[in-house]
Amino acid sequence: MHRLDQERASVVLERRSANNDEMVEVEEVVKAAMLVFKGRGNNAAVIEYAAKEA
Repeated sequence: MHRLDQERASVVLERRSANNDEMVEVEEVVKAAMLVFKGRGNNAAVIEYAAKEA
């Protein structure tokens, strides 16, 4: 039973780590897009540019 609990805990930690990595990537993209909007405004061309760069 103890081994099963350890395996489950290991799987949970791996899943959380993977989710955290994805969140870091998303945060970086959001920050980059916010910088583009802040520096260039929020018109349609800027939104299209930011979407391509993401």
